[in-house]
Amino acid sequence: ILPAAATIWTGGVRPPKLLADAGLDRGGGGWAPVRSTLQSEMYANVFICGDAAAASPPLAKQAYYALQMGEHAGAAVESFLRGKPVATFVPSP
Repeated sequence: ILPAAATIWTGGVRPPKLLADAGLDRGGGGWAPVRSTLQSEMYANVFICGDAAAASPPLAKQAYYALQMGEHAGAAVESFLRGKPVATFVPSP
């Protein structure tokens, strides 16, 4: 357990062990499944973006999606903390 106000890490070509250790991968040793809002399917107060996220439908593991997801996640966290609805992530082409 690492207490933090915010945590950002970068990934690689394989899911980081941290996803499994934190219970964010549904116990499958893979990427972390997310809702359309980029909230973890396991914990509504956790937002996951970039390569760590297993979006549905799947997105290519590309920096341009990760940047869009990061921007959306920042706004989504703000909405969540204010008790407002969290918008759906819609990637740009």
